[in-house]
Amino acid sequence: MDTFDDKDLVLQRASADLLAELHHCIPRFLFRGPASTAETQRRDISYAATLHLIRLVAIALPLDLSSQLEPFQGWPQLLDPYLANLVSPFGDAFLAVVLPKQDERHNQVRARDKKLPLSQAICKVLYTFSKIRGPNVICRFLSNEPKHVNHLIEAFELRSKWVTESLDGTLPRCHPLTWEEKYIILLWLSHLLLAPFDLSMIGSGATSTMLVGARVDMEPSSLLPDLPEIARRIVRLAIDHLSSASKERDAAVSMLVRLANRPDMQRLGLHHALVRWSITRLQGRTGSGVASYESIGLLSFLARLIKSADVANIATDILYIFSSVTKLNALQPEKSSALARKAVIKVYRAASVASIRLERNKDYQGIDISRYVLEEVIDNLLTALADNDTPVRQASSKALSLITLELHSAMASEISEVIINGLDENLLWDNFPKLLSDGSHDAGAGTVKQPNMAAVNPLKWQGLVLTLSHLLFRRSLPMSQLPAILKCLILALSFEQRSSLGAPVGSNVRDAACFGIWALARRYSTEELSGVEATEVLNSRTRDGKTSILQILAVELVVTAVADPSGNIRRGASAALQEVIGRHPNTVAEGISLVQVVDYRAVAMRSRSLLEVSVKAARLGPIYWRAILKGLMTWRGIGATDIESRRLAAEAVGLLSKFGGAARFSEATGELWQSLFAPDGSNVAKRQGFMLAMASLVQALRHSDHKSKSDIDVMQRQWHIFSETFFFSDKDFTSIRLRPDLTAEGACRLIDELARASSGVTAVLKPADPLVLTACLRLLDLSLDRKEIIVQEHAALAIKALLTLLANETQSSWLHETLSKCRTQCEANVFGCLGRLYALGHVHSSMTKGLRGRDDILEAIMFTMEHAKDIDARIAATKSLASLISADDKLNSRMAPTIQTALQDYTTDQRGDIGSVLRLEALRTVESTYPNESFSVLEGHELILGAISTLAGEKLDKVRHQAWRCLRRFWEIDDEPGRALFAEHSSFPTSRASRTAGQGTGHPELDQITPRNYFSLFLSLFYFKPLIVHLWNGLVTSISGGSESVLVASRSALRDYVEALAPTRLLLFAQYFEDFLRSSLGIERLVVPALETLAFLLDMNIFSEAMDKSFKWRTLLVLVQRAHFKTTNVAKLHAALEVYAGLGQMESAKNEVIQKLGGLLLHPFPNIRSCSAEVLFTLTQNESLVFVDWTKPTKETKTLVRMIRQSTL
Repeated sequence: MDTFDDKDLVLQRASADLLAELHHCIPRFLFRGPASTAETQRRDISYAATLHLIRLVAIALPLDLSSQLEPFQGWPQLLDPYLANLVSPFGDAFLAVVLPKQDERHNQVRARDKKLPLSQAICKVLYTFSKIRGPNVICRFLSNEPKHVNHLIEAFELRSKWVTESLDGTLPRCHPLTWEEKYIILLWLSHLLLAPFDLSMIGSGATSTMLVGARVDMEPSSLLPDLPEIARRIVRLAIDHLSSASKERDAAVSMLVRLANRPDMQRLGLHHALVRWSITRLQGRTGSGVASYESIGLLSFLARLIKSADVANIATDILYIFSSVTKLNALQPEKSSALARKAVIKVYRAASVASIRLERNKDYQGIDISRYVLEEVIDNLLTALADNDTPVRQASSKALSLITLELHSAMASEISEVIINGLDENLLWDNFPKLLSDGSHDAGAGTVKQPNMAAVNPLKWQGLVLTLSHLLFRRSLPMSQLPAILKCLILALSFEQRSSLGAPVGSNVRDAACFGIWALARRYSTEELSGVEATEVLNSRTRDGKTSILQILAVELVVTAVADPSGNIRRGASAALQEVIGRHPNTVAEGISLVQVVDYRAVAMRSRSLLEVSVKAARLGPIYWRAILKGLMTWRGIGATDIESRRLAAEAVGLLSKFGGAARFSEATGELWQSLFAPDGSNVAKRQGFMLAMASLVQALRHSDHKSKSDIDVMQRQWHIFSETFFFSDKDFTSIRLRPDLTAEGACRLIDELARASSGVTAVLKPADPLVLTACLRLLDLSLDRKEIIVQEHAALAIKALLTLLANETQSSWLHETLSKCRTQCEANVFGCLGRLYALGHVHSSMTKGLRGRDDILEAIMFTMEHAKDIDARIAATKSLASLISADDKLNSRMAPTIQTALQDYTTDQRGDIGSVLRLEALRTVESTYPNESFSVLEGHELILGAISTLAGEKLDKVRHQAWRCLRRFWEIDDEPGRALFAEHSSFPTSRASRTAGQGTGHPELDQITPRNYFSLFLSLFYFKPLIVHLWNGLVTSISGGSESVLVASRSALRDYVEALAPTRLLLFAQYFEDFLRSSLGIERLVVPALETLAFLLDMNIFSEAMDKSFKWRTLLVLVQRAHFKTTNVAKLHAALEVYAGLGQMESAKNEVIQKLGGLLLHPFPNIRSCSAEVLFTLTQNESLVFVDWTKPTKETKTLVRMIRQSTL
């Protein structure tokens, strides 16, 4: 799939303004008014303002750096100069509000509507900063004064106490601490614990407030009577949040570890007490398994304690921790969660590394812990590399690499050898015979060896390859194993499996391989890598013994970067390629140019990487051309899972065949045949990709200026594909199980290209066996019965090209049979007639003029457009007529009524206004006549022009814009009828000379004007009297029923147009609308829009008193009454009432309107009676109308209505 560019590319230019806005918003966020004092400190702030600032923090800060320091994007610490002025104000403000006075605490925490306490808002922003730059860096910009330790702990405890009291009802409701507040406070406390003097000097010694939910009886501090009170409070605070499910658990672990590692706490033995307490808590959960958040927190604490503590101080606890955690059996998936297993692995890693370092410590006199730990840990980690959860595999691979880094070279070599051997498990190698360019076996060329990964475990492969990558990144491997490791990395770079449902599996393996090659290029020198013999690296695309290993890696990365289906893998391969070429200059052919072509952003979109980047890279040398071509023949290209990728890959094969040497077509065809028998990918999908790629090769040869005899012979032999009975059968085109749509599309494309290359004056690929053409015609006839539009269109084009190669008798027989089937299927509403209609439209132009067959085709198409009940059949017939006309025919009087009917088709079904598709195709049919300028000589062309004018004002954007383009093309016709029709208005050109002169302002493009300007331009057509009724037919649909934007634009444009009219023109405008309303009464679809438009015109109140006397409003009133006479359409009745409300303002029609409204007070519908009463009240101000329940039956209100009518009249 295509992966689009990052959002930062779009926002880079605005990053400086966003950062300036961020600096400007911070004081306003924290203080009221311009002065930044304690008196102006906010107590709360709106949630919307907080979200706005968070968005600025998340967007502006990193983008500003990337715009100014683009070459250093890999160094995020360059953000630090900005953070000093951004984070510190929030920290100071938080300290000012986090511990209020006792008499102000309720105001501080009392809930307010749509308001956030300032402390919550500040912590949300600080957490956003920590996500961008990391918590350790953000803490550096917070205050580190030790006095704040007691303040923060007290604030934490007091807020918890207030929440308890408010729950008891003794205090008003208050906000509890949010997880962002807890996280920031705990993170800040862990930073303050780095103070270089004893904690006993910091705390006040006062007894702490009881923390809600604290397990005092279980605290490890209860075992240490000499522990300072502030340390006890910190321990309570930490252990209460070790079981949290959110980020505060990590902050609590960090705080507890830093407390335990303080020298004064270690002298008191706090770290030993914490270890014993943690193990006791873990062992107490053996019945339920290590799956709770508390267990994860405890394991994380133990791992970080061993990792950060001095090995001499923790030596006595390492073996105890390891043996206790091992007894939990937490690495078994059924007994623990993925996070718990990951935490156990971190404990194993920390214990192993500490035991190895302890063994190397000469001052240590204790037992050798490593011999009890290492063997079991390594075995467990190797097993965990195949875990079902990705975090566990990643943690295991990293742990193995760190342990191997600490081991002796001999033991490290053994571990790497086990990993390499693990990659060989269940890996099969298939031997295939070498095929020639026509698909036959080459007896003297031997066999082709290809890996078969169907039986391997992809999860284990990812773990093993990721472990090798980590080992390379840390240079933990001996140089003698580099060849074997490179084999594994190159093999993993093309790893792919398909699940039972056909979905691709293996992208994580390829991602790990990209990381491994990146690490290899970064950590090893050019001399070291040049010493590796290329002949020792098998399964590479370049098997030339003279090619260096770095060149081989570059070729493999180029293929992955341009052809891999995953955008992350393409980008990862591009980054690894940049590292290989940048770290090892002058070792890769055309290295600088290659890096510029295979750019990190250029390969983001799959279509661009296949069609542009691959071609540019292949032009840099034959080594890249051949590798990319082979890569496109695999599961990455023509064997891809999605059809669009196969189409793109096939097109790329055709582009590559345009260059690459004299024998490029022969070589490409041979590789294509070889890929057909490879074990990767689906057979049906691969066969489709094979035929699409072969069609691209034939097309490239057809357009090539240099066709060698060997290339022509190779392509000519491809006709035998359709003569082999084992390759195609009728089931391949009919059986749903065999995906016939894929086979049909590929076969039609290939037949089309072969037939085009075999016909005409440029014929180069005429088939050797004439019976092949008959077989192809049969396959195409089966394809026409498919319901997929793309298959039908390709089959129609292929039949057009194939019939030119057949005898006249065969053509006549096919035409007669197709016409008969088309008529039968059309009457039976079978979708097979759609493909045959497309075929007839294309075949018509290839037949000799004057033949009976041409007239029969035209009659069949016209019959379908006029009599087919299925809307899809009418659409297909209209498309066929468009292709027929655009080829060599002109519109005639026989076609005009049919096209006009199609332009006025408003069929609706469960899909909605499906008739709009037919109207759109009819517009394209009319537009197809303009290249031949046949429209101007058509008898009765005013009818079609009127229908086009209607569509130019309708509510659907696509139809409206296409109709406008048709009108513009009609204005450009340089003949007498065209000039005569538009001669009344000078803004529209009536000749080519005036059109060229006024091109700048008279015809703005549709994508350059707003909808309101479009309708203003459309309303200028009202000067042409023959079009006025047609224009109103379309405009009223936009004014009454369009989308909100279309409705507002059309009404605004109409208002501006009417207000600009002179009194005489305004009267003429009203008369024209009266004519339109009279004509619309017989069209049910237009009655309601016409009435609503009239109501809008009357509601604008722009008709002057003079017009009130000169215009015959009574005639308009009669038309409105006729519109809703004896109707049950509620929408029509409501629209009529709106019109009556406007007509009642005219003195000449007011009495008759009141009389009509009085009659509607007895309408059968209660809603209509109520609305009539409302309108009548606005006109007469009769108070008796207000106190009547008009929902009652008319029998009860009949007498009252008679009285009201007498009083109003």
